[in-house]
Amino acid sequence: MLLLAGSVRFTNVYLTWFGTEVVGTVADESTSPGAHGHQYTQCVVLLPDGTRQELAVTGPCPAPRGTGVDVLQMPGSDGLGFFRPVLTSVAGYWWGLAGLLGGLGGLGTTVALTVREAKARRPKPSA
Repeated sequence: MLLLAGSVRFTNVYLTWFGTEVVGTVADESTSPGAHGHQYTQCVVLLPDGTRQELAVTGPCPAPRGTGVDVLQMPGSDGLGFFRPVLTSVAGYWWGLAGLLGGLGGLGTTVALTVREAKARRPKPSA
């Protein structure tokens, strides 16, 4: 479970380590229909290089149009897939890392115990 929780926030952790903090400008906010009639709101920011990119997390914009917001972006990214920009105020960077490391630690412990159990059940060679 911890591995899953950590992997969900992996991109935020990656951007925290390797991304660049820049000031983007809130450009637009759009709403689109989702499954079962639910409406999703998406914030679009204008980055210093002139590109318009959707934030990685859906939700309303944190400020009115034209306001500067601090975002983490991946330099050279086209804004598609995993590396869309995230607000620096988004919580969960370190919780995601803790979940990922905890999950990997649990996985490693499980593998070690399974190998030890398999070795204990193996018949001893007769002399």
